[in-house]
Amino acid sequence: MKKIERRAFVCLALALLLAAGLGFFLVKYFLDGGSWASSAFNRHLYNSSGQLASGTVLDRDGDVLSEVVDGRRKAELLRLLCQFEEINIAQSVAVGDGANDLPMLNLAGLGIAFHAKPKVKATARQSISTIGLDGILYFLGLKDSRIE
Repeated sequence: MKKIERRAFVCLALALLLAAGLGFFLVKYFLDGGSWASSAFNRHLYNSSGQLASGTVLDRDGDVLSEVVDGRRKAELLRLLCQFEEINIAQSVAVGDGANDLPMLNLAGLGIAFHAKPKVKATARQSISTIGLDGILYFLGLKDSRIE
């Protein structure tokens, strides 16, 4: 019986140690979590005015985590995709919500501001703010039986 009590005490001590460590890092994260953006290894993500710049986000080992794409690049990618798929750019559909989507929305045959910021809504030719993305599919004429 004493052996079981000793093991239970050791398990309890380990659980408390784990909880204390987790609590320490959670407190540290909540108090200082936003400073990661200004640390040296992330400064390349921002331009001189503090806005997210375009480029590639790499981890410490150089592996690509994300591609930060600006509006010009989005429009270029839409053009390349249409060219690759042999689609007339006038038959393309683009959906976006931010100012960095405007060049792409203006280039597409149908550019839709989706739950967008006011500037984007005012600039885009079409805007959807009250329904989901499936609403675009219905607008394009797809029926429920073709939408999964």
